[in-house]
Amino acid sequence: MRLQIEVHPRYPQHQLRKLCKDNHIAVIAYSSLGIGDLLHHPIVLQVARDTQHTAAQVLLRWGLQQGCAVIPKSSNKQHIDEASPNNLLSWELNQQQMQALDSMEDGHKYCWDPSTVL
Repeated sequence: MRLQIEVHPRYPQHQLRKLCKDNHIAVIAYSSLGIGDLLHHPIVLQVARDTQHTAAQVLLRWGLQQGCAVIPKSSNKQHIDEASPNNLLSWELNQQQMQALDSMEDGHKYCWDPSTVL
């Protein structure tokens, strides 16, 4: 089974992801870039500079290292190439970089709120 949910450093959904892991449900993260807003966050930009990768690659890599599948959306050929497996799986964020990104957690959602659906 799979569950597609909003996951990014500001809204990592720890409890729901743990429940999924405990029940062998794969998590597919959407809105990994925070509808583009997270591409300009100072922490993301610093990690991008430190790793010599784009902000988008840093956010997608963070999601992968959190155990999520990521589904970036783009019609831009350069962005699609940046998000290719060759460009996301050939490197890792170190513990300090992951902790910096984790520190962004504030519960902010960018997409719809499923708690309002009956």
